Amino acid sequence: MSTGAYESLADLTVPDEEPDHTSFLLYKARALIALNRASEAESLIPVDADSFPLKATRSLAKYVDAGDESVLEELRDLCVEVDGEENVSEAEKWQVKVLAGIAFVRAGETEEALETLGVGTNEESLEACVAHTAFAVSFLIALLRAELRLLSKSTYPSPAPTSQRRNSPAL
Repeated sequence: MSTGAYESLADLTVPDEEPDHTSFLLYKARALIALNRASEAESLIPVDADSFPLKATRSLAKYVDAGDESVLEELRDLCVEVDGEENVSEAEKWQVKVLAGIAFVRAGETEEALETLGVGTNEESLEACVAHTAFAVSFLIALLRAELRLLSKSTYPSPAPTSQRRNSPAL
């Protein structure tokens, strides 16, 4: 995996004040998690953060770092809590759901991840249904690609050097 973009984000200096502080903090923390530096991400986000996406990001970092199953319950509760909030934007609600979904997939709970993302639920609009379906398909394709990479590394031998391939019969 190329880590160039993640490295750049992980090295980002987070502004001290809003309006950019929370956004930069989220990007940096998620980059650190992707680079397997979850403990750094966890320590970056204040324990008493009031932003739902920051809470979810901190919980994801905590789960990735320690694998503590109780964190999954925290994320479930956070998803329920954020859904009940009227003064939270849809974008923030989605951020929380996606971060929780990532933790559920890492825990091997793919069905719960898809349920968290709203796949298979009755939506009020066709547009929302299409968006959920498209996201679910891309999510599943990403999972499949990761599984195939793991399988190809462990199951199949490396290809023969070119000098050996010249003498092999053509298919």
